[in-house]
Amino acid sequence: DPIEKLPLHHYLPSQNTLSLAVGGCNLRCLYCQNWRQSQATPQTLKNFELRASDVPAKASLKQCRIIAYTYTEPVAFYEYMTDIATLARQNHVQNVCATALFINPDPLRELCRHIDAFAVALKGFDEKFYDRALGSRLAPVLKAIEILRAEKKWFEIVTLIIPTYNDDLAKIREMSRWIARTV
Repeated sequence: DPIEKLPLHHYLPSQNTLSLAVGGCNLRCLYCQNWRQSQATPQTLKNFELRASDVPAKASLKQCRIIAYTYTEPVAFYEYMTDIATLARQNHVQNVCATALFINPDPLRELCRHIDAFAVALKGFDEKFYDRALGSRLAPVLKAIEILRAEKKWFEIVTLIIPTYNDDLAKIREMSRWIARTV
């Protein structure tokens, strides 16, 4: 995949990534475009086995200097991702993660040791939306963004606007102001 598909538009632009995903997610987004994968267990999907130790070689074979953890929520396959990322780093391969960033602070800080850049889906800017549309909470995501900043990680924030759910201009302005102050 092109790195811009994550979307990361300013980190190693025009580079291809070897993109990986595992079934599962810690959110329940009503509008998920990958729901067949994200709301399934790995056992119910058509999969192929790829040991963590084999991934850096696959990236090299495909002439990819970046591995992307994407399509489903990488937090749901945290251990697999960190195992691969550790090996990738040893082989001079970059690691990028497309995530909704609903993760506890300590595991995120550990993840920051392995991931070079994050594409963060800030899905809205109010708790009601997060509860109603995602089955989640906003506050931990905002805290996680603050941690990325403190850890000096490269990250880009994206928000998909969904009419009648998160398209309130006052909330978008509030989110924009928070990003400008925090990031």
